[in-house]
Amino acid sequence: MHYLSPFNDVHVLLLGEWPLAPESSFVEALEQLNVTIHRLAGQRVDDNESAEQIAHIFRQAKSGGFRSISQSGLRDAFEDLHDTLEQLDLDVLVHMLHRPNREVHDHYLSDLARLAGVDRVVLEVPLVADDTIGLHTPDVFIVPSEFAKGRVLEGRGGGGVEIVYPGADDSLAGLERDEGGGEVLIASVMRLDPDKSPWLLARTIANVCARKSDVVFEIAGDGLLRSMFEELVAELGAQQCVRMLGPLSRGGVASLLRRADVFLNPSVYNQTWGIANLEAMLAGVPLVAFPAGGGAEYMANNTNCIVPTTATPADIARVVEELVDDAELRAGLGAGGREYVTSRGLVVSEMVAHYERVYRGGS
Repeated sequence: MHYLSPFNDVHVLLLGEWPLAPESSFVEALEQLNVTIHRLAGQRVDDNESAEQIAHIFRQAKSGGFRSISQSGLRDAFEDLHDTLEQLDLDVLVHMLHRPNREVHDHYLSDLARLAGVDRVVLEVPLVADDTIGLHTPDVFIVPSEFAKGRVLEGRGGGGVEIVYPGADDSLAGLERDEGGGEVLIASVMRLDPDKSPWLLARTIANVCARKSDVVFEIAGDGLLRSMFEELVAELGAQQCVRMLGPLSRGGVASLLRRADVFLNPSVYNQTWGIANLEAMLAGVPLVAFPAGGGAEYMANNTNCIVPTTATPADIARVVEELVDDAELRAGLGAGGREYVTSRGLVVSEMVAHYERVYRGGS
């Protein structure tokens, strides 16, 4: 998808598979900069002939090499893309590398952009896989954490690396807690995909619900394994204490955090950052999670979160039950999480300012 966006006096084209919901933090960031977003020529990239032609050539190149493409076809497609970029009169071209295993190297795009007079080429890398970097040659890579930066530096081409920490929604800092009724609410906001450890979550729920009749788990999100997760919860006899909320808007997430007593993220896989954790912390909800990947950069055990001793349902359940039974501990961890996020500026407004500095050539 293309977004053609004037950052005040900086003309930026965002290109690639941006995983943006209408209320995502990045779209919100653009709006906070008074950016007018409109799609290139009012169309999706799939409807743009020259862009689709380039995409087709790149796909062929990945599968059969450039020898499988006629020189005239390659030249014509590159000339079309060059002319399109030149007509846009861009200052910055930002390419989102969202699914590295399925996308082509962008060094051709970077070189064409420079030939077309684009001042700065930025590659946004929200997810880091072993083959992410390859031959990419932007002026700067943008990554979300020190963990991601290290992975990029292992195999990068040209260009520097700039960390822009993803920010939590600023408004959560002033979120007023809804203490609710007699039940204790454990919230999770996650994709129900393998890398989020849904099996671990299901078995943890079963452990807790077997001993705590006043606990309810609310799970926000969707994913490939949702139906299998629900089946496992039922098999374990815990369906009576689970509410599946499905995908939520940002307002819906705020409402969930307002009511939550504990936020549980059971993923044991390396995540580049973990924005859901930070938003729970900013909302003052005590966090139970593992400091895998980028999470290790902001999680401090027993200060702004609790890290279970082992990644087992029994240990995670033990920590959850400890928090259920101790309102004072919950309040202390919630306050610690909120103070950490606010004091370090890990919020959307700070993220916005950092993006603009990078796009203008600073850091």
